[in-house]
Amino acid sequence: MKNDVSFLLDAEMMLYEHQSTWNPNMPLRDLFYISRLLEKYVSGESLYASTLIKIPAPHFVVFYNGSQDAPEDLTLKLSDAFEGRKGYPQGRK
Repeated sequence: MKNDVSFLLDAEMMLYEHQSTWNPNMPLRDLFYISRLLEKYVSGESLYASTLIKIPAPHFVVFYNGSQDAPEDLTLKLSDAFEGRKGYPQGRK
């Protein structure tokens, strides 16, 4: 948390973090992080109302400077951690 920063810019929630240790679990950590932020963002709104609550789109950036080799630009996906994933449900593309 000491190396994390988040802010709203236009309609995006920008989340930046610094890591000195390689961690393939960053997408899961980011899910928890954005969940906590969005819970605060919509505080007082009814999630059971018939109107859609608009939320800012999250944008995650992790700066890594550890000793383990890593590509300069890398995209980690939360879906890579899903067990038993066999593709999209029938009829969905």
